[in-house]
Amino acid sequence: MKQNRFFLYIIALIIAYSLYLYPLTYTISTSNNVFYKSLSVTKTNTFVLNNRVNMPTYNYNLFLDFDRNTTDKIGNYDVILSPDIKYTDGVNGGYSILFPQRDSKIIINKSTSNSTIDKNKNVEGSFTIEFYLKPYKDNIDATIVNSAHIYKEGNEFKTIVINASVIGGRVVWSFENFFRYGYDILNVLMDKGSYIKTGEWSYHSISFDASTGKLVKYLNGMEEEVIYVTTTLDKNGGVYVSSLLKTINLSLDLGGGFVGAIDKFNILSDYKRKYDLNKYNDSGELVSSVIDLKDNTAYLETINIDEKNLNGTDIRLYYRVSDKYFLADDNQIEWNYIVNNFDLRYKKAKYIQVKALFSSDATKKYTPIMKSINIVYGIPIKPDIPSNFRVVPSNGAVTLYWNDSHNQDIAGYKIYYSTKPGVYNKFADVPIIISKNNSYRLENLDNETLYYFKIKSFSSFDKDNESHFSEEIFSRPKITLE
Repeated sequence: MKQNRFFLYIIALIIAYSLYLYPLTYTISTSNNVFYKSLSVTKTNTFVLNNRVNMPTYNYNLFLDFDRNTTDKIGNYDVILSPDIKYTDGVNGGYSILFPQRDSKIIINKSTSNSTIDKNKNVEGSFTIEFYLKPYKDNIDATIVNSAHIYKEGNEFKTIVINASVIGGRVVWSFENFFRYGYDILNVLMDKGSYIKTGEWSYHSISFDASTGKLVKYLNGMEEEVIYVTTTLDKNGGVYVSSLLKTINLSLDLGGGFVGAIDKFNILSDYKRKYDLNKYNDSGELVSSVIDLKDNTAYLETINIDEKNLNGTDIRLYYRVSDKYFLADDNQIEWNYIVNNFDLRYKKAKYIQVKALFSSDATKKYTPIMKSINIVYGIPIKPDIPSNFRVVPSNGAVTLYWNDSHNQDIAGYKIYYSTKPGVYNKFADVPIIISKNNSYRLENLDNETLYYFKIKSFSSFDKDNESHFSEEIFSRPKITLE
């Protein structure tokens, strides 16, 4: 069975190359005129599903999604990058910030204009700090987030410190001089939880509820460690006040010891207890423009997709064709699902449009990745022009002669005649289509009228695959003496 299949495949190739001058390829990629929804284009010019979580309706003080820029979307902070900072693929297929060296750093300072920090009614209340993290190597004592603000209390200078570092393979949070209850200060260290993995994205969050004093450390949306920042260290005591945004001079650094990528770094003035970390939309769609293959005899060979389907993700490919131009949003021409490329072979396609439907896996943690769609098609070789085309007149008729075409796949000839040179639309029977032969008698013509003639050959593969016109010849039918 396998040998028979291989034999048929070889025959198909031989036929294809005998019919086509050469195979052609049209590539659909990020550089083409394509329309897509619920998809993103990555730094490496691939299509992926969008992150399904947009900016929620929380009370944000800082919102950095690193999508092609490092602007705080709230406008409270200015962001300064060290020269070696780069962009790389993000957790949602967009962009993230790459810290290539241990001294790579981002400095975040209160904006000198348009700041709403000092107008926020919740500056000493609940808060959440969240971000995605992807270590590129084992980071030992690597600083991720650090904020240190010096203030004066009486005659003594103190420093408020917020720090998140990778220590011993875990993300460890520490707060110094940060939580206050009257003149009492409570320093907090949160170092429990799971180890993070090199080369994998993980979501990290620290969230404080000012109404209960509950401070929660999260990993991937799950509680890892809980501390009650109260006078009794449980939910029954008096609640310490946070100093996250007590001063409008708050600033912080990202990096400065960490090698890897950070994405979606946000600070909220809310306690965040629910996390929807599904990374990707269920589905997305890409539709190409209507592509003109430039020849009405073009035939499809294959439509191939350069893709990676990871962990149950999928891309389904559809196409539709027409011999006439149609609009990209046309709803009359039916889409065809491509089950296998064998069904496409030799399908005529002057105009073609392609659609790709993206599907995430059941957990919505993965996306298929598509670089391009390649439409491979062929233009059949035009048959030879019939040679030595000539005419012999007679009474009310002419006989046309020509030499047979050398092409093996010639099916016949198309004969054109007229009473005006170069104009062949006067007679209803034009063109006259005949089977493979080398002569034809054309009757019922007017004697002494000058007629013009041309001829084409056409292939057995496709009647529309014609040779170019022969040279134009002419003759007058007339009565002849016998």
